[in-house]
Amino acid sequence: MKGVGVSVLPSGTVTFVFTDIEGSTRLWQEHPEAMKGALARHDVIVRDVIEGRGGYVVKTTGDGFHAAFAAAHDAIAAAVGAQLALGRESWGVTGPLVVRVGIHSGPAELRDGDYFGTAVNRAARIMSVAHGGQIIVSAGIPSKCGGIHYEEMSWQRNDGSTTRSFGRARFGS
Repeated sequence: MKGVGVSVLPSGTVTFVFTDIEGSTRLWQEHPEAMKGALARHDVIVRDVIEGRGGYVVKTTGDGFHAAFAAAHDAIAAAVGAQLALGRESWGVTGPLVVRVGIHSGPAELRDGDYFGTAVNRAARIMSVAHGGQIIVSAGIPSKCGGIHYEEMSWQRNDGSTTRSFGRARFGS
């Protein structure tokens, strides 16, 4: 059931979370029977964490989720919680299910329980560049997250560009 525990869908500036299981096509080809149970367990874990942090599951995307949050810090807490819970799970023959996560905030159009617009598209694109086990957030997210403190790291890439990472996060003041 979509949005259990969420009485009003987020509107205005919304924080979107997209998740995806890395390597799921290969896992389905190699372990089709085991993946049925593994995906069902993944879905329960991720949905419980999203809804437990006040998020709304907009839709599932095969082996991932599209979720919306009213507050960026809840979206980050849900992403971290999902990664930790998935990491603690015993997956059996499939091995660990590693999930990539992308997070972005912005305005979006809400229509018939679904969201549309640039912010949604950007969150999906951010997720697509993550590797399994990573949570990548857009540049504006940390400033929206009072109570989450980041240690910013940066490094020079071989092509001369600079990459910034909020590599370590801690919750609280």
